[in-house]
Amino acid sequence: MLESEIKKLIVAINELNDTIRNTAIKTNESSSSVPEVSTAPDPVEPPPAPPASAVPMPGLPSLEGLDGLPTSDKKAPFSSPTDMVKYVSACYQAHGATHGTQMQQIIASLGVTNINELTPEKYDELYNKFEDLIAEATAQ
Repeated sequence: MLESEIKKLIVAINELNDTIRNTAIKTNESSSSVPEVSTAPDPVEPPPAPPASAVPMPGLPSLEGLDGLPTSDKKAPFSSPTDMVKYVSACYQAHGATHGTQMQQIIASLGVTNINELTPEKYDELYNKFEDLIAEATAQ
């Protein structure tokens, strides 16, 4: 199931890349800054189930419960690549139609062209940037 979600996300990102390239070509701008997203390799075996005591990953990002701290001070609610991809997929499903390009730019700003290359050290930054974008989208 996760693999199919990742593949859907990759397809969406590549479609955004194509749209950006087509727009750049029409306006005679350079499109060399648009990163390519490669497909994720098929896993050899499914990952093990999380322990029963693990806190479930929230389905969609939410602004409820902010305790007065700016979003940029928040710790990401995920620490594994699997949960990070679930979070990014949920964000794309909820906001990708209107903010997919900005989400892709956030990922590129973290120095990766494939979300699977993101290191755990950058999870908080990814989370905070996505939450800031979602907060802006919600405020509009």
